[in-house]
Formats: sequence, C-alpha cells, structure tokens
Amino acid sequence: MPWFQAHNFFDSLRPVYLVSKFFHVHFETVDFEEQTVRRTLVDQVRFVLSTLMDLSFLFRSAHANIPYLHLTDSVLVNVGNYLGLMLLVMLTYTLPLWNHYKSTEIFQLYTGINDCDRKLRELGIIIDHRKHRIFSTVNIVASMCIAVTITLNGLSVRRNKAFNNDQYTKLETVVAMFRLSSNFSLFISYTRLTLMSINGRLDRLQ
Repeated sequence: MPWFQAHNFFDSLRPVYLVSKFFHVHFETVDFEEQTVRRTLVDQVRFVLSTLMDLSFLFRSAHANIPYLHLTDSVLVNVGNYLGLMLLVMLTYTLPLWNHYKSTEIFQLYTGINDCDRKLRELGIIIDHRKHRIFSTVNIVASMCIAVTITLNGLSVRRNKAFNNDQYTKLETVVAMFRLSSNFSLFISYTRLTLMSINGRLDRLQ
C-alpha cells in the first residue's frame, strides 16, 4: 500500500507528523524530499492562535477545576488532586509552546537518526522503515483512542454534583479536555517512537 511506503526515517514518522500538525502540537513544515524544516506564515499564525487558545484553557482550568477541592471529605486528598491536576494541565497545555521553541533541536535529532541509518546501510545493516511506518501509524491511532478515552473519563467525573455550578458550556469543556488529552497522548506517542528508534539503532550496532 502506498501509505505504508517509507524510504528513510523521515518517511516512517510521517503519520505522527501529520496528526501532530493537524492537532496543532507541532507547527513547522517539513519537506520530506529535501529533509528540511521551515516556518511558513501559516505556521506562525497557527502557532499564535494555538498559544492564545491554550493560555485561555489554562487560566480557565484553574477556576473550572475548583470543584475537585470538594469531591471527598478529605481536605488532603482534595488539595492533592487539585494541585496534581493543575500541574498536569500546565505542563500539557505548554507542550506545543515547548515544541515550537525546541523545533530546531528536535529536527536535528531526527536528522541524526536518519544519517545513522544511512551509515548503517553502508555497513550492510538495513533498517526496515516500512515496518517502522506501520508501527507509527498503529501507535498514533492508539494514542488518539486513548485521548478520546481520557476525554470521556473526564466528562464522566464532571457529572458529580460538585460540578453542578460549572459556568462553562459542555462544548467548551469537551474541547478543553480533548485538547489536553490529545496534547498529552501525542507527546507520549512521538517521544516513545523516538526513544525506540534510537534504542533500535543501538541494538543493531551491537
């Protein structure tokens, strides 16, 4: 199948790139033929709009999650839940900002892996990029399923009577939760794939 054809490391990561860019987790445009990265005007506009949206969700979360302070009879448990949740929210909503800031370093890492594959080929060690692309596709689909599951779980928690006075609409809540869960799931996905790729090359060298 043409979708699963991959001739180098960049091709094998194309599914992750397309999904993460669609969901505004990465903003740079990658030229898979030339293996270069650039920031277009559209990329910059997307970055600004996404940053404003994430900051809005972040500040809203501080107020919208206050009911977590009243979920149980234990003050210690309630405060721990709230602070832990807010820390996760802060880290997750700022991931796209961090990706944008470190985009050059991330691309250099992928370029290094691709160059390693080229040198391994000269030594007679062939990396199956098609297999890696299939795994990337399955991995990204599973990650998005996890994001949907996290969103549904979050919505079920908010059925508690402590959230009866929630001033935000259900649509706003769904969008904010899905943005949070998709950022987190995609981050875990491409981090896992990158670490597995590095580990795989080291194993082949050994």
